[in-house]
Amino acid sequence: MKCFKFLFLILAIFSSCNEKTTSDSFSLQIHEARLLSDFDGKVFSEWDTIRVQRTDNKTDIYIVSDSPLLTEWNFLAFNASSKQEDNTKIVTVRLNAFAEKKMQAFSKKENNLKVPLGLRIGNRWANFSPLLNPVTDRMTLRGLKIKEVEELDDHIKNR
Repeated sequence: MKCFKFLFLILAIFSSCNEKTTSDSFSLQIHEARLLSDFDGKVFSEWDTIRVQRTDNKTDIYIVSDSPLLTEWNFLAFNASSKQEDNTKIVTVRLNAFAEKKMQAFSKKENNLKVPLGLRIGNRWANFSPLLNPVTDRMTLRGLKIKEVEELDDHIKNR
């Protein structure tokens, strides 16, 4: 009898390991960023350089932190706007307690306000919007495609 229980347990573990949902492959990260023109030496020397094509065909160059401030795992819920003119949506996310404390501490530093945060979805840099006000328990994310909003919804519901 113990042998059957053990065999069933191993079978259940292997079957759950093979199961892959769309939320497993979804990745959303918020990184600290600066415009290269605002670069002030050694402080940002370990960061990555990102080139972003704007809608007016000009290129902005950002330096972006290697490690994210937040990921999709820091969001409890969200509310999405209707489709914008550029076929994206604006999403207001509610942060978990860890993310709320982290972002409140980050936004208390005055030099972190009015500088961009990079929104990375998968391998795509969706947006570089400034953090204008100290963070409460919510943040607004811009530039998510409709499919990405659906993937975020699926991730939050099925994690």
